[in-house]
Amino acid sequence: MRAPLVLLGVALSCAGRRLPEVRLEPVPLTEPAQVKAELAQTLLSRGQADAALSLVAQLRAAGHRGPELDVLHGRALHAAGLFDDAETMLLSVGRRNAPALSALGVLYLEQERLDEAVAVLQRAHRINRALAANNLGFALLSAGRSDEAVEVLRGALMIDSANSRVRGNLGFALVACGRTDEALRVFGADGSRGAAHFNVGVGQELMGQIDDARASYQAALTFEPEFARAAEALARLEE
Repeated sequence: MRAPLVLLGVALSCAGRRLPEVRLEPVPLTEPAQVKAELAQTLLSRGQADAALSLVAQLRAAGHRGPELDVLHGRALHAAGLFDDAETMLLSVGRRNAPALSALGVLYLEQERLDEAVAVLQRAHRINRALAANNLGFALLSAGRSDEAVEVLRGALMIDSANSRVRGNLGFALVACGRTDEALRVFGADGSRGAAHFNVGVGQELMGQIDDARASYQAALTFEPEFARAAEALARLEE
């Protein structure tokens, strides 16, 4: 059973008179409640949105509230496909909360609301670069702003050089900019030249550069003749 959406601090009106807005102070999570919240996070990572929402409802019923729980609630609503409720919840957290803004940007990306995604992720990035940089870079790339994506993703890679998602997004942004040699260096950081050429080919194919993609897949097979995915991609293009 999905938890109902709980909105706090809503201003009410009655008979044409506006009542004072009630501001409820956050109630920090106790240690057992923190364990339950962490379990909800784990369930979300495993795609179990309904179970996560059930735990959030239990925390709400116990009187817990605050931005940390609101962000968790918003992410769980998003994962459950309740996009409007997720947006309302995340917007309620405030314009200065980086986790809420980052989660909202991911929601907008899934809905292909690219300009809105970029805007909120830029706001999150100004508050917390480490948290928002990769998502902002991906949003810029999705919006066709590949030069800006490269700049943001290079910064993200400086923060976390071991992050394969950041490295992958940077590589695809470089391909989109036509900077193939740089993309090969980024994709090939793990030492696999075949995989580097394959990834460049994927980026080129996505951009409709079929001849270039074919050449990249052939190069991947030159370095790694048993590279099945490259062989499949090349066969697909040659059909």
